[in-house]
Amino acid sequence: MREYENLIIFNPEIGEEAIDKRIDEIKKTINKKGEFLKLDKWGSRRLAYPINKKEKGYYALLEFKAENETLQELNNKFKLSDDIMRHCIVRKET
Repeated sequence: MREYENLIIFNPEIGEEAIDKRIDEIKKTINKKGEFLKLDKWGSRRLAYPINKKEKGYYALLEFKAENETLQELNNKFKLSDDIMRHCIVRKET
């Protein structure tokens, strides 16, 4: 398994409880065949440029270990979710 970082920008209009629920769903997906390591909530911040006419986004950074199939499953879920404005998964150097 390789170690990854995942930066997610959530739509801040859905509220903190809904964001926590989405993060829990992501953790469950990771823990099926991987290992969730760390969550760092950055909170609501101004975006560098508007996304879907929104000026702010809720940032969260997740660290985890996983296989390629888990990454594909996460990417598919992120693309289908209206709550996630942007995401980026990057492999960490060890």
